Amino acid sequence: AFVDPEASQSVVYVSFKHPRLRLDSPAMYRQSLVDTLFCVLLNARFFKTSRCAAPPFYNAATQSEDPAKPIQSSCLTASCQVGGTLVALEALMTEVARVRMFGFSSRELRIARARLMSDLETRYLERDQAYSTDLRDEYIRHFLYGEFVCGQEMEARLARTMMPTIKSEEVAQHAHRFLLSCSCVVKSVEYRARVSESDLRRVAEKVAEQEDQQSILDRSDDDGPEFLMDPKTVKEIVGASPVTTKRWESVDVTELVFENGMKVAYKCTDFLDDQVLLSGFAPGGLSEVPVAKYRSCACATLLASEIGVFGLKPEVLSDLLAGKRCNVTPAMSAYRRTVSGEQSPLDLETALQLLHILFTTDVSPSDPQDLKVIMQMTAEGIRSQQRDPVTIFNQRVSRVNYGECYYFKPMTVPEFKRVDPDEACRHFSQSFHNPAEFTLVLVGALEVKTAVPLLEKYLGGIPKRDFPLPRDPLSLNSLPFSFPKNVVHEDVRVPMVEVQGSTQLTFPFSLSPSAEESGDPQGAGGVRVLEDLVWVSLAAKLLESRLLAVLRFTQGEVYSVQVGAFFGAEAPSQSGVVRGDVTVCFSSDPASACRLRDLALEELTRLQKQGPTHADVATVVELELRAYELGQHENSHWLERVVSAYQSTKFKGDVDAAYTTRERIRKEVLENCNPETMREAFKRIFPYPCTTHYTALTLLPQRPWYQRPVPITIAVIAAGVSLSFAAFLLRSRRQ
Repeated sequence: AFVDPEASQSVVYVSFKHPRLRLDSPAMYRQSLVDTLFCVLLNARFFKTSRCAAPPFYNAATQSEDPAKPIQSSCLTASCQVGGTLVALEALMTEVARVRMFGFSSRELRIARARLMSDLETRYLERDQAYSTDLRDEYIRHFLYGEFVCGQEMEARLARTMMPTIKSEEVAQHAHRFLLSCSCVVKSVEYRARVSESDLRRVAEKVAEQEDQQSILDRSDDDGPEFLMDPKTVKEIVGASPVTTKRWESVDVTELVFENGMKVAYKCTDFLDDQVLLSGFAPGGLSEVPVAKYRSCACATLLASEIGVFGLKPEVLSDLLAGKRCNVTPAMSAYRRTVSGEQSPLDLETALQLLHILFTTDVSPSDPQDLKVIMQMTAEGIRSQQRDPVTIFNQRVSRVNYGECYYFKPMTVPEFKRVDPDEACRHFSQSFHNPAEFTLVLVGALEVKTAVPLLEKYLGGIPKRDFPLPRDPLSLNSLPFSFPKNVVHEDVRVPMVEVQGSTQLTFPFSLSPSAEESGDPQGAGGVRVLEDLVWVSLAAKLLESRLLAVLRFTQGEVYSVQVGAFFGAEAPSQSGVVRGDVTVCFSSDPASACRLRDLALEELTRLQKQGPTHADVATVVELELRAYELGQHENSHWLERVVSAYQSTKFKGDVDAAYTTRERIRKEVLENCNPETMREAFKRIFPYPCTTHYTALTLLPQRPWYQRPVPITIAVIAAGVSLSFAAFLLRSRRQ
């Protein structure tokens, strides 16, 4: 039983050791499939257990680990509420004992097979498009563990042949590797001592005794719905042909606009045969919410996902999507609502059905019990953040950099208890209600003849709405934040178990359009700003490279340095001004933190005054060109390019103009990149000199009480008391 004052949650961990099986033949490969099926089946049970009315744990899982070459370890882990370690341990051990006694149902096995085969079929379809790292890892396992190498095509054939022959009884036999006699080790981790080793032993022996007495009951296997959408409902959906169709030749994108106002753009690629990426967005996010309702609306996605975003509880939806490679996730940020996902072309219809349900279903907390667990778990998570030094540090950094802005302030437990679930669900439903607000982009292995009719049916068939009205990106409410006007140095001292130091430097910047563009009412996001955005990216990469060379390779006192730009605090502006900040983060020994901070500032000052070397510039440009070249063969690269073109406030949806202009500007900046232009970029982007406007916060361990500085008021009072006491003693001696 371990105690960790910084532990963010209570965790119980059970491991069982046994000899490692040598995967050197098809017969042993079949056994590995049995082991994998067991993990999938048991994890599914744990997930459903965590979703019951009074769950013994928040989440749990089983997995295999390889602590040494001849040994394999089967592990059970669970995170639970404070004080619930023993209950979680009993639930883990009881579920494994139940499997030994009753096995798995045929429905459970069918769902697990479908999930496993879905992953194998993806690997088979993309067998000729695999990354070399996957092949490398396979040869490494062959060299280290004697694992036979058969290739993805043969592996898929073996799995397809062997999977139907695996019976439920055979899978259940794997549970005998989770007996107390199998070198069982039970560990618990809590931030405060609540259990002892004898308590853990007693619970483990109690479950073993119940199994011997056959007093553990079988698990009921309720049949769920067979379809995501009822076939009758699917037939009743009235699709619609697009009102307008456009072709953007520069990016090979086709745009459809439906009668309900939704805009859909798709790009067909052949990079991966089993991948279609999806990204949708709508202007307007949490900044449009009244401050009084912000906390409730900020929890909208969290609470809605717990109830069921798509009209079904998560555990039911999980079973329905078994065997399908399909994922659709809604989210909200300060200035946008988004929908993202990745699916197989074969499961595109399922993904579009999920989108149709998202826009036609109102989420409501009909059963208070549905939210009880997530409310409790979130409240405990908020409390645990106050024990985590890194979280405390990050919260303080946000407070210093963005002031009292409500969006960046961490939620407290009293605030969370005042969250209105009805208001949160109502906000979520309204946020994904009107299809006219959204632009949806799909990139991947699309077959136009089959994909377009599905788009017309499920997206064009979403009813037309009059509310809420589409928002203008340039008229969104901006968050009320302000960066400090003066230099801020602050040491954030917190109690730590393991001493560590972390430093973050933050530099604000503002990118403004040229004088000609400022006078143009349509000039928001002008060419000058687009150029500076490229310079920001190059400057961040070059600064990271230089700081890594100085702080790690020269000083040898940090492992890594991260430099990045953040634009999420400022709303799109009518004037075209783009505001953001550049952050420099590194970890080090606490005793060296201040000196390394000064070295980082000196290096940035040198880059502003003297500029980088030709070698530094050439390296950064080469890395940028190489990353761009590789990105040309990635669906994610093109998805980001198309989405950025649609989000451009300057080109108003003209994808060709937005894309070609951005590409031209990027090419021109790279061609003009040299030590002198890069030096000017450092002067233009960062405050000049950089030491005149920035914040520097350092995470340090709390000092012992006798070394802490005493506030001046307390010092004056203590001095006065001491003098009075000394005078009293002097008078006493004289008397």
